[in-house]
Amino acid sequence: MADPDVNTLIAETIDGSQTISLVDGRRISFVDLGDKDGRPLLHFHGTGFSALEALTGARLAFDAGVRLISFDRPGFGGSTPSPNRDLGSVAHDAMVLADYLGLDHFAVSGFSGGVPHALATAALADARCRHVLGINTAGDAGADAWREISPTARALIWVMTMRPIAKRAWPWMFADIPAMLSVGGSAMTKAVLAAAFSHGSARGHDATLEELALFYRRGWGDPWQGLKAPVTLFHGRQDGLLPFAHALAARHRGTTLVEISGKHMDWTTATVWRRLLAKVS
Repeated sequence: MADPDVNTLIAETIDGSQTISLVDGRRISFVDLGDKDGRPLLHFHGTGFSALEALTGARLAFDAGVRLISFDRPGFGGSTPSPNRDLGSVAHDAMVLADYLGLDHFAVSGFSGGVPHALATAALADARCRHVLGINTAGDAGADAWREISPTARALIWVMTMRPIAKRAWPWMFADIPAMLSVGGSAMTKAVLAAAFSHGSARGHDATLEELALFYRRGWGDPWQGLKAPVTLFHGRQDGLLPFAHALAARHRGTTLVEISGKHMDWTTATVWRRLLAKVS
């Protein structure tokens, strides 16, 4: 059977997204991809993107026998905004979704800003979470890694935490996502990531700016306090935020750090997805 046109696939995935209602009246939008009878993996999208990001690994998830679930965090994609939220509140949203889907156990994964949310969810899930898989983690204002990052990365972080500047700079920085992929990005991957950024920003960039302030001004805190699941971090060698991954690995003794090729946006290659999916139990 021929692969569907990528634009058709993106449109069908958005149209096929589902929603659940929370007790506070908010709604969460999510996608359920891969092997519906497979081992469940709850994926947390990167800051500024949406659950559509998971579509880059959907075919590989099906082949690996993994059910790939992802939801839009508040204010992204089709989910209701929740200003001033924190990592714990998103973790509670994730557990409501896991309960709704009847997931007795699952693994979690996250890209960039999705990593701290995945850690917080794993800690809240306790024994129900089997593995945490982080890819190219965002930075943490509370981490002892600032002096190790490059001047360029420091400048970008400064821009991202100045709200009036960031509101203009963020869309500009991600205006040409295909050009940001330097390692093996397929045409489909490029189209999906561009669509995920557009979809994630459908309500504007307030949710993005809130997350950036959380990471780089307020700091994560200790979202993995009491975490029992093993953690595997994949992080690009050319990513300026690599020192944060080293700091995170040092703070949690159950963490394995795996350095991969590429920069921040290069993780969606088939090679990385396969390595990640192989660890879902």
